[in-house]
Amino acid sequence: MKRVLFITLYCLVSTLICSQNVDVACGGLLGIRQGVTAATGLDAVYVVYQANDSKVDIRYLQDDGSSIIWYQIDKNGNKSIISGATSAYLSGVEGDCGYVYQQGNKTGAIWIINYLNYSLAGIGMTVERDEYDECNSVRLILNGSVEKLPYYTIAGKQMFLPEEFYVTYYTLEWDKDNADFKKVQIEEKATDSNRLSVQAPTCDTEFMLTDKYLKEWGMEPSVRSEEYISVTPICGAIVEQHTRDYKNEWDREQPSDGSFGGSAPVDMTFKAYYNDVVTHSDWQFSKDKDFNVIDAHYYNADDFQYTFNQEGTTYVRLMVSTGTCQDSTEVYTITVGESRLEAPNIFSPGTTPGVNDEWKVAYKSIVSFKCWIFNRWGVQMFHFEDPAIGWDGKYKGKWVDPGVYFYVIEAKGADGKSHNLKGHINIIRSKN
Repeated sequence: MKRVLFITLYCLVSTLICSQNVDVACGGLLGIRQGVTAATGLDAVYVVYQANDSKVDIRYLQDDGSSIIWYQIDKNGNKSIISGATSAYLSGVEGDCGYVYQQGNKTGAIWIINYLNYSLAGIGMTVERDEYDECNSVRLILNGSVEKLPYYTIAGKQMFLPEEFYVTYYTLEWDKDNADFKKVQIEEKATDSNRLSVQAPTCDTEFMLTDKYLKEWGMEPSVRSEEYISVTPICGAIVEQHTRDYKNEWDREQPSDGSFGGSAPVDMTFKAYYNDVVTHSDWQFSKDKDFNVIDAHYYNADDFQYTFNQEGTTYVRLMVSTGTCQDSTEVYTITVGESRLEAPNIFSPGTTPGVNDEWKVAYKSIVSFKCWIFNRWGVQMFHFEDPAIGWDGKYKGKWVDPGVYFYVIEAKGADGKSHNLKGHINIIRSKN
């Protein structure tokens, strides 16, 4: 049994019977209305899917009960009355022709196009790399011609509906949150079937071509390519800074602006990710943000650690290639601050636990450090080579007597600056 589904179109009623007040249906699918200029003499053009000898049904909704006269218009603009058609419902008519309907002093006209007479069916598609940009673009070659959808004005002049095509395919995108690539579907719009060029996919995929009518009807694309084997690289990276919890170190934490760095040494982990077509990877380190000069390369290193010990800004990126094509990650910025070192001159060990009970230097970007502490007779009380630790005021496991002690520090900063400090330490504590 033939299925009929109507689409209702709305507009203001004036001296014409507006096409928005007409239902058009065919073959169980909604007719798709396309607006046209008033110069055509038409209110609208409808595209229908007239398959398996199905017929078009038209219904005028603003029926006032008086008799309606229906006319058919051919491609030459010739108008002929449809005998016996006097009601608001015109059933079982053909597509690829026009219809005029008149009720009293109101009149309107539409043209109906049978989509299947001009569809993409029977057209094949091949995919090839773009000869002018083979790394970033592919061209879709249609094997057959795509006919434009024609309609005719009241005066018999041929015109065409605008073309609108959609290409869908799959590619990979970097998912930083999950440290992996995810496959996503891409849809690109094209207005010319003879010039279909899309971004090269980064995974194997088939390409599907459809147009606005199949898309609106919810039908499957009618043109599919064979599977395209991707040759385009894609890469991603996870870059992390190791944090320290030294309360006597200035700028020990990663900057809040998304960059990296702070007080040296800045310890970093670099992890590389890329798709299977990649044959070569290269971590590039440069003091130049445009990478005109590369200071260091780390080839084919998928997971490594690096320590930044020099003051200044370093730019890092991952480059991958297939030998012909390449891709790169974002640029990571690591800034190491200038060095600084200060030593206190008083503390009170063993009196107020957790409050000024340890002698520690305050420092930033110190890459080498040695400190000696002596009493007034030159006996070494303590020696350490890590600025993050300090002296607890003990010698051989016992509290030293309160009084004056002396320190000597030899240190070097990430900026090359030497810090040679000498001074005294006052220990305040009761002798008990």
